[in-house]
Amino acid sequence: MRRYACFIPVLLLSLLFFSCGKKQKQNYEHTQANAAKRTALKIVSLGGQTTEIIFSLGKGKAIVGRDVTSIYPEQALAITSVGRGKAITAESILSTNANLLVMPEGQLKKETVDQLQAAKMDILTYPDKKSINQLKSAVKIISEKLDRKREGEAILSQIDRDLAGLHAAKDKRPKVLFVYARGSGAMSIAGNNTFAEEIIRLAGGQLAVEGIKDFKPLTPEGLIQANPDFMLFFDSGLKSLGGKEGVLKIQGVSETTAGKKMQIISMEGSLLSSFGPRLGQAVKELHEKISVHQ
Repeated sequence: MRRYACFIPVLLLSLLFFSCGKKQKQNYEHTQANAAKRTALKIVSLGGQTTEIIFSLGKGKAIVGRDVTSIYPEQALAITSVGRGKAITAESILSTNANLLVMPEGQLKKETVDQLQAAKMDILTYPDKKSINQLKSAVKIISEKLDRKREGEAILSQIDRDLAGLHAAKDKRPKVLFVYARGSGAMSIAGNNTFAEEIIRLAGGQLAVEGIKDFKPLTPEGLIQANPDFMLFFDSGLKSLGGKEGVLKIQGVSETTAGKKMQIISMEGSLLSSFGPRLGQAVKELHEKISVHQ
């Protein structure tokens, strides 16, 4: 019995060191978990395209702030809005406690960007002009930043598959006029350097107006001169005019091919204009709508 007595203190000491070591390990793991929680990715996403890409990459839950154009997917609507366009302030973004801002170039005023940089906000930007190449660039840039490169490559592959074989013959491209409407008193048409120009081209059509850039007010003379085969609206815009019957009441419409053939079409706004991962779906839908043209 006396022979084993000397082992008892050693055993107790070993147990004490084991207990302390285990506790230290638990404290370390707890500290690391808290540190990870404090540095968890929190994103402010500006632009419908940006938000749709981030959700498609599987990082939608990291978004803590969005702009008012970010309405897809539906889950985005539950995220705090920081405002619209260049009216968005640095204060509204910083109030979300985000540590990453993702947006197209030129989305905010320079002084707002300067304030965010002074506050050590990490800012990721990408080219703004809407096109198929711009979308692919945006997906690549954002997926690499969010460590979702594989998911980004899958999105790009899907877009290519969706767009394959949708281009119509060049001599059969109908003229399409996109009209942005908010009631009969506020209508404008899309020209060059707009999302409408690019998506109409991708869908196998051609822009009905030439020689104008961005958006210009709709006039009866301009409408008759353009003589579109199709008039294209957002669903909300067509509704604001009272549907197709309301469009026919607009001066000049009845004198166009679109008016005579009742070729007045509409699409959901964010699908048509965001140039997000659903671009292939949008192009296909528009292609089908304008393929009735003979």
